[in-house]
Amino acid sequence: MKKIILIFCFIFFQLDADTIFNGYGSGNIILSEDSELFIENNTTTTLKNITLKNLSEQRLVMGGSNSVLALENTTIFLDGDYSFTQGYLYIHHDVKICGTSNFNYLSTQSCYIDQFSKLYFDF
Repeated sequence: MKKIILIFCFIFFQLDADTIFNGYGSGNIILSEDSELFIENNTTTTLKNITLKNLSEQRLVMGGSNSVLALENTTIFLDGDYSFTQGYLYIHHDVKICGTSNFNYLSTQSCYIDQFSKLYFDF
């Protein structure tokens, strides 16, 4: 099985169309200190069967109140405090948020957890 690793270093990566990152169970997205994933308003980005590493403030930005982040069988490792300030969050299957930092859901939009799905906080 091939392992997929995406490393975003010194890059602004704007997602302005519906996008799926599928790690097929062994993929990683590693965010460097100066990288940023920006999800435009009215678009959906899905992280599926993947591990997202080094998430903290300003490394994942929701561009508007209709931006959507869908997580499916995803593990997120926090590298510092992170605030989800706008847009929607969808949880499919098992999603884990790990680390000793805070994950703050501050969006006025809903967070949806599918039936039989689970959101774990592992500190």
